[in-house]
Amino acid sequence: MKGEQLAPTFKRPYVLVGTAGFFALACGATAMLGWAADVPRLIDWDGDGITIKFNPALAIALLGSALVCHTRFPQWQSLIRALAVLGALIGFATLLQHLTGLNFRIDNFFVTEAPGARATGSPGRMGAPASTSLTFLGIALFLSTTAYHRHASKAAIPALLYSSLSLVGYAFRADALFTLPRITGIALQTAVAIFTLSIGTIALHREVWPMSFIVGRDAGSRMFRAVFPLTIVVAVFASYLSLLGLDAGLYDTRFGAALQTLIEIIAFALVLGWAAGSLAHHEQEAVKMRQVRTENEARRRIASAQEAERRRLARDLHDHLGQQITSIRLRIRHFIHQTHQTHPHLAASLSEIEDVAEVLDGDVSLLAWELRPVSLDKDGLRSSVENFVEAWGKNYGVETEFYSPEAFPRFEPEVELNLYRIVQEALNNSLKHASAKRVSVSMVMVDNSIRIAVEDDGRGFDPNDAIHQSFGGGQGLSGMYERASLIGGKLEIDSSPDTGTTVYATIPIETSAAPMPPAIRREQDIEKTS
Repeated sequence: MKGEQLAPTFKRPYVLVGTAGFFALACGATAMLGWAADVPRLIDWDGDGITIKFNPALAIALLGSALVCHTRFPQWQSLIRALAVLGALIGFATLLQHLTGLNFRIDNFFVTEAPGARATGSPGRMGAPASTSLTFLGIALFLSTTAYHRHASKAAIPALLYSSLSLVGYAFRADALFTLPRITGIALQTAVAIFTLSIGTIALHREVWPMSFIVGRDAGSRMFRAVFPLTIVVAVFASYLSLLGLDAGLYDTRFGAALQTLIEIIAFALVLGWAAGSLAHHEQEAVKMRQVRTENEARRRIASAQEAERRRLARDLHDHLGQQITSIRLRIRHFIHQTHQTHPHLAASLSEIEDVAEVLDGDVSLLAWELRPVSLDKDGLRSSVENFVEAWGKNYGVETEFYSPEAFPRFEPEVELNLYRIVQEALNNSLKHASAKRVSVSMVMVDNSIRIAVEDDGRGFDPNDAIHQSFGGGQGLSGMYERASLIGGKLEIDSSPDTGTTVYATIPIETSAAPMPPAIRREQDIEKTS
């Protein structure tokens, strides 16, 4: 169904279709066996004398086989059409006999039934409900293999309604609904088999009405799924309770009708109230989801703007300030060479200044790297994180350890960048707020998710303490939480005072590696050939 989501329960409707087909096939086959072996119980389930005839049993078996083929062998379109046509012809030929009064001599073609059978207008002849329903079902299954398949479900609805009427009659022992020859006469197992075939045929086409409405995720579909089953339960219970009192002589028909009406009104009001509450809850959840999407989109735009500004600052630091500091270092070195013979004290002072300039140059380079890791686009997440952890540890005098499998896939640029920033922020927090002396970073794939852990031996803190939830000016943990949320992941913190801190970031990732951008691939090719 294009552009529409389905309820999870109906993601695989062919299970329902296949089950309905096998059940109908079994009903038809056992009934034919009952006629052939003269086993009355196989052709009269409830022993009321109303038997399923051989012809409807054959048609039901044919149509059940067509449904099974739809699920197991959908490529056998010709066979499905043939089975559907044969089933429809059996029903239509019998229906013509009812309408015209003619006798095509097909009722006892396979087996002979003695005259006088209950609810039977002519020996061996199925009633109008079965013949009409089988005709429509055959047409529906035939249409399902053609360009008009969208109308197949609608063609099965008359059979569903007709069989439902008969089953209601059996449930309440309303004889007029299933015993009148030529009008309502139908066996219980015939009605059950036709009802099952109807459900299976309708479920075969979930992309069109009525299945598209039943399994949809809009408010109307949710309301229908919540109310309709309870409506059936309430109606059956109220009717059964009313009939129970009438049969016991507790009240007359008018009192029974009033009692049934009162029960239905109260029950329907309760059901509608519950359904309305459920719908309101779903709508509130939908509003929250829309708000979350809006907030995430705003965060993405802000993050994108921040990254663009960081990229500009990193470029300025590297291209301007970094080059100027390098130029200063070269000039100082030149002065040292000129004065180390004639003015050794001045040369020593200049050497100290050169050392400071070298440290400053390293700090500027690291700052530019922190602002925008150029290697992330070229080398990927694993290599960039490993290099950053090593450089960060050397620069700040912290012992670091990095672990990750050598074979690590590439991911979407947004995912790699946010994961890199999470590691970066976790390391900075370890240095600034935990006074850590040793930090380890691991990055692995677990159950189709990437899991990053940053562990330090610092002071630690209580994650439930509201003061620490916003440490670092509100930009530490909150920034990591937001970045994890932006790429559909979650952030967990395991820490307690004086025991260190471990930050876990778990992000669901597609197993396929993201393709390398063409510009980066060309740049790497140039570097290899130069």
